[in-house]
Amino acid sequence: MRRLRPATLLLAILPATSATGPRALAQLMSSWAGANPLRTTFAAATARGIIGDLSAQRMEQGSGASTVDRQRLFLYTAFTNLIALVYDRPIYVHLFPRYFPTLVDGRRCWSNIIKATLVDNLITSPFLYFPLFYLFKDCVIRGSHAPLGALRHCADELPSQMVSCLAFWLPTTSLSQGFLPVHLRIPFLSVAACGWVSVLSITTNALDRGT
Repeated sequence: MRRLRPATLLLAILPATSATGPRALAQLMSSWAGANPLRTTFAAATARGIIGDLSAQRMEQGSGASTVDRQRLFLYTAFTNLIALVYDRPIYVHLFPRYFPTLVDGRRCWSNIIKATLVDNLITSPFLYFPLFYLFKDCVIRGSHAPLGALRHCADELPSQMVSCLAFWLPTTSLSQGFLPVHLRIPFLSVAACGWVSVLSITTNALDRGT
């Protein structure tokens, strides 16, 4: 089987202006990410945690709020790094490229892209990501539930959470799986996750209020 190096979506849309232009910078960043996968993972996860939780706190407190819960910010950033290690890297870097390779015989395999997207959204999200999120939210951040109670809370609210999850992540993971090389998937998904945190915060707060 002939292996081809997939071009990044970013490089495809940036103009090749000069050797020191945006395309060269994007190539340099892509090369660095490929050569430093763990550093890239932790940097992306840390940025996701900080930007995402600051945005969520601002939304929860209102536009005029100026205080930041630093303990929560630290804990959430630690959580996003944990997710990167036990969820993102095993799934997007190891399992999906092995069992659902994007390129087969040098051609984009749409059946594998669809399978990976469905597995991610219909299996790993409800049965791995959300249980971890509720354990973190209910046991660590709020201290409102014991672990079993947090899992029951997750099961009760999962149908509502999945509506938002599917609307946000189906197109996002399709794009990641179908058009990005493996070493850029976690950075791309981390950028997207900054927006997901806002969606998750809105959905979770609405469920807490019973609306």
